[in-house]
Amino acid sequence: MNRRDSRHGFETRSAYPFARSPRRPLPSMSLSPQLHSPAFTQGFSAAGEFKLNDSTPHSSLMQFMTIRVISVFTVIVACALSCGFSILAANDEPLAGESPSEESSSKSGEKPDVRPDAEGFYGVPDAVIDDPDGYVNLRKDKSADSPIIAKVKKDEPFEYRCTQNATWCKVKLASGVTGWMHYSRIKCYYTEKDLPRGPEDSGEEIDEQTRKQGVNYYEVARAAARGDKKALRTFFTLGLDGAAEETHITSILPVVIHLVGDDALAEFLRNQPLNFQFTVRNKLDDNVTYPFRSLEYLQLHFPKTSKLFFRREIDFPSPDGHYTIHKVFSDEQPTEDSKVTRSQLIDKGTGKVIKDLTAEDEGRWLYREGDVEWAPDSKGFLYFGEGPIKPEAYQLSGKSFVKIEVPSLDHMPLSGCDPKLGNAYPGLEKIHWSKPGTLVCKKTCYYKSTDKSGTDHELRRTYEITMTIGPDGKLTTEEKPVENNEY
Repeated sequence: MNRRDSRHGFETRSAYPFARSPRRPLPSMSLSPQLHSPAFTQGFSAAGEFKLNDSTPHSSLMQFMTIRVISVFTVIVACALSCGFSILAANDEPLAGESPSEESSSKSGEKPDVRPDAEGFYGVPDAVIDDPDGYVNLRKDKSADSPIIAKVKKDEPFEYRCTQNATWCKVKLASGVTGWMHYSRIKCYYTEKDLPRGPEDSGEEIDEQTRKQGVNYYEVARAAARGDKKALRTFFTLGLDGAAEETHITSILPVVIHLVGDDALAEFLRNQPLNFQFTVRNKLDDNVTYPFRSLEYLQLHFPKTSKLFFRREIDFPSPDGHYTIHKVFSDEQPTEDSKVTRSQLIDKGTGKVIKDLTAEDEGRWLYREGDVEWAPDSKGFLYFGEGPIKPEAYQLSGKSFVKIEVPSLDHMPLSGCDPKLGNAYPGLEKIHWSKPGTLVCKKTCYYKSTDKSGTDHELRRTYEITMTIGPDGKLTTEEKPVENNEY
């Protein structure tokens, strides 16, 4: 569900209610605004006022009313004294329940609404500077020639408001001083408090989907934010969809990468396969760095990580180090027009090009790098130049590599399910090497049926497909069931 974040004047798809930049500030402990309103004051004054009508003609009624007033007054004084002693006794208690609205919010689990000031700031720091000089000038107006009204130092959190593609952003310091700062000097600021503690912060969808994968999302997110390598790998490879995926990418992923930092993130990614590196890069889009453009933001504030993400050339070396597949791109950045300009299988010992693969590579934009999976003995490789659906397989024959015809994942026999069990749709894993000369993939067929009572059932059958490359270069395919489940 879309929600409007008035802090930066943009819309985010996040379902995560605890988010900041694009995030809302954490709930304040101040009194509810309703308690300061004139309407509330006037209502309280009217309720506490008691007037007698001096023109009452009946003295007995007057006496009765006078007695009632004295009684009520006595009760009020007694209550006031009692409340006074209670307040004195509780004077050192926390202010969590100081206002009725806040107390009811706390009991219901809902967070009180936090309203911006007249300039649109919420009082929650969400940025720091990033400048080699260690400080940035805060200007009176949106111009480099404008008078300097303050110097913002490194690690000094402040609040900012900015629209997408804006050159200058409105900034408010902790001192209350407001001015303008160039967007390129602003880096988003997060603390561990911005991480979700449970489904009440991140939503039920993300909790349900990750638990089905055997993952405690909140523990993994916190461990990943501390730089734990195993947790980082789990965090970046979670299989999520719908609202859960949007929450993960737009609201929690930004917190984790900023808490990890450029140095630790680059070190972690450097030891991961190329395909993993580029998968992470593709997740860090404009939703993660809003209101800033992701490509520029990463290059400015994550320079070491950006060197891994944005390359003009990459290599896929064989396990034995004898060969490499060398790719060259038209641009360093994976822009929409970026493509593969050269892809070659090279003998690293001699530098000789064994095979030119350029014509077979259709990689574009964010998926231009594709993937290469070498056989364990380095005598074969799978070349993914058109995505994971249609790999090209090559096997060493003599001194050259010859192409092996591998069926596409969206064609028979890989996509076929048993028609006797009803209509079905298949789910297929990426083809990979299980051992030298043998390729495998798993296929899961989902069958749906309705019994006589009208209850829907789902039958899930998983098959392992083994493809063995013979001496003549032809594939022998075998399929066998490995798992049956009914729901």
